[in-house]
Amino acid sequence: RISVLLGRGCPFECTYCCIHALKKTASGSYVRLRSPDNILAEIKSLIASFPEKEELYLEVESFGINKEWAIELCSCLERFNTTLDRPLSFGVNVRVVPHADFEGLFAALEKANFKWINIGLESGSETVRQAMLNRNYSNQDFINTVNLARKHKLRVLFFNMVGFPGETLADFKETVQINRICLPDDHFTGIFYPYPGNRIYEWCKEHGLCVHNLNTGMERREAFLDLPGFTKKQITKSYQWFDFNVYRGHKPM
Repeated sequence: RISVLLGRGCPFECTYCCIHALKKTASGSYVRLRSPDNILAEIKSLIASFPEKEELYLEVESFGINKEWAIELCSCLERFNTTLDRPLSFGVNVRVVPHADFEGLFAALEKANFKWINIGLESGSETVRQAMLNRNYSNQDFINTVNLARKHKLRVLFFNMVGFPGETLADFKETVQINRICLPDDHFTGIFYPYPGNRIYEWCKEHGLCVHNLNTGMERREAFLDLPGFTKKQITKSYQWFDFNVYRGHKPM
């Protein structure tokens, strides 16, 4: 599918991300969003060049950070689709926040022919998310967002990770449980990788966790941390069996 960059920057500062460092290099406002008219002009150009394409991914850190802008863009896309013989469909990333009210936004997504959204659960443990990842929504906030998305006919894709510093096997089972409750239409799941320079990497160093000689060829597919409550072997097994444990009883073997 074609991807269109809607803006740059993120207002959130997850500890495993590079945003906190990138902010320091930027002049002016770090979070910048293109105007709906500017975005639509690029989409028209792309469709003229690639008329066989019917789906676009709209790339932005979180489509919900400016709802007024997002709804205006949806209205532009909805009007544009009425001029096409084959309406375009779209996907986008949405960040869950505490007590979010996404009703208006998701209704606008449905009207504009959005078919799916990505949302990051990362860990199903509220303790891990809040204490380690700087992600402060509750599991109920997350579940409510998924249910509302499906009410508006949106497929939902999850981001999950396994093997965070401080995580235990019991914590990870909460990730499996939230996935089993929601049964995402698809998921992107990987093993935590301590990227040098981000805050969680510094935490690993301070607490004596091994972050030397990291194999970048196996990043996010191999366990690098041997945690007190979650061994490398357990992390690897949890990663390999994740799909089975989530969809067991809901999908064919």
